[in-house]
Amino acid sequence: MFCHGRFLLAAGRSLDVITQVQLTDSFPHLVQDIGRLSHASYVCELVDVLTEEGAPDEAIYDLVIAALHALNEGGDPATVVRVFELKLLTHLGYGPEVYTCVSCGAEVEGGEPGFSAQEGGILCHRCRQAQGVAVIPAGVVRAMRDMIELPMEGLAKRRLTAAVGQEMERVMRAYVDYRLARPLKSAEFLGR
Repeated sequence: MFCHGRFLLAAGRSLDVITQVQLTDSFPHLVQDIGRLSHASYVCELVDVLTEEGAPDEAIYDLVIAALHALNEGGDPATVVRVFELKLLTHLGYGPEVYTCVSCGAEVEGGEPGFSAQEGGILCHRCRQAQGVAVIPAGVVRAMRDMIELPMEGLAKRRLTAAVGQEMERVMRAYVDYRLARPLKSAEFLGR
């Protein structure tokens, strides 16, 4: 489980047959820690649900490997997963809008913005009040912007503060759940 390697496949009648394997990395710390293992499972299940089987995408492959490396190297699981969610969704064209109001198009800087999973991103103070959406701290908006731009290298050293991490988990849980056709089994295990 969670082995990174080169696999040689032979086409079978209904399933391909693995004929050769060259192991690149086994991510040993993931299988030794149930928390890291569950976050790695969530990463893989999210990719499985959001992508089409047989459609190669090197950028997504690189994202998954980077997330697994960060989890294996001791990165904060919640931070790794938030960065992964934002980068994956953005790459697939489902990323939340985090710079301008999704309702009126105004640039959102400061104030008391809101976030709407149904609308697809942040709302300015005026639109948030009009729609009755709860306030999202400006620090969470800044963190989301930073995470989308953050290179995956060095992710193991990044950690969200407890307050920002909790609020971002709430926002991203609602956003991801709204985008998916079915709930993720691994998300239920994480207590999401």
